[in-house]
Amino acid sequence: MRRKKLFKPNKKISIIVDGQTVTGTLTGVDYYVLEDFGGKKCKWPSYTLVSKQKAPFNRYWFVKWQGKNAPWILWTKSKQRLAPKKAKMIFEKSGIAHIKFVGDFGASTPWASLIQYKAGKDKYYCLERFANSKVMYFSGQKIAKPKIVR
Repeated sequence: MRRKKLFKPNKKISIIVDGQTVTGTLTGVDYYVLEDFGGKKCKWPSYTLVSKQKAPFNRYWFVKWQGKNAPWILWTKSKQRLAPKKAKMIFEKSGIAHIKFVGDFGASTPWASLIQYKAGKDKYYCLERFANSKVMYFSGQKIAKPKIVR
């Protein structure tokens, strides 16, 4: 049975962040299939949103990792170049990803390398490098499931 796509390009999506509602337009979806450092594979969609708000919400992302209790995570660009000192690498979400994209693909290429960290109870950190690009840095936080604005 094929899964129904939850969010489609050009839809307005709202996310609650630190008690505030942030609304953006979904411009693209990257479908990641990652082979981790142990050789296991996992996959997830990454949704790209844009808005007329100031950074970090001018361009931001959310993902839903695999699994029944897997979190929804909001990712924003980070100026921090090192993972927080107490962060622990998430080995099963770090490795080489093959990516297919729909809509605005921004810096995305057919593959990327990622190192992802859990940086606290509901906090995350990620380094990602697409083919022929500089390393990008992201901070993440667990969020409730985003909603389509009607």
